[in-house]
Amino acid sequence: EVPDIVWLNEKNVENIPSKSAYRINDALPPDFSDLPYKNYLDEEVHMSLITCVGCYWGRCTFCSYGNRSRKEKSYQQKTARQVANECEDIINNYGVNRINFIDENTNLRLVVHAVKILKSRGHEITFSTRNRLENVLLDAEFCFELSNLGCILMSVGYETNSQRILDSLDKGVQSNNYQQIIDNLHNAN
Repeated sequence: EVPDIVWLNEKNVENIPSKSAYRINDALPPDFSDLPYKNYLDEEVHMSLITCVGCYWGRCTFCSYGNRSRKEKSYQQKTARQVANECEDIINNYGVNRINFIDENTNLRLVVHAVKILKSRGHEITFSTRNRLENVLLDAEFCFELSNLGCILMSVGYETNSQRILDSLDKGVQSNNYQQIIDNLHNAN
């Protein structure tokens, strides 16, 4: 009877949707005004931002985001312009230039597009992401573009090098690509 709880069993997935559907594109920018962020001991203050609800891959068997998406595609993503607007709001209201994209799986191309929009408006930021070791990172130029736009940290899921296990988890990545991806990211700093 609890809305948005997903029950898994051997044959199907049962979900009782909430009465009011949440749409991420209707969300307001985050409000950190009650957070005493200037009292932190770190010299650099950074704020967090989500760009999506769920995960666009949404199939890894071990992941709560993936299990949430199994019955119906519940992934929602902000537009690049919306992400840029929210970054600009954070910069203007809180005076910070570091933004951590804290999605379970950040869409890197979306962030690149958003940061380019932000840059065209005269804002320079540094940022971090959480994402998978996906094929887009095989492109060394894309990795350099991320770095040049301000990406300074990337947290990734690196569960195993066993392709058999990755396939059984439906992870959707190729372990034989990991070394090239790590080399590309390392070379791009």
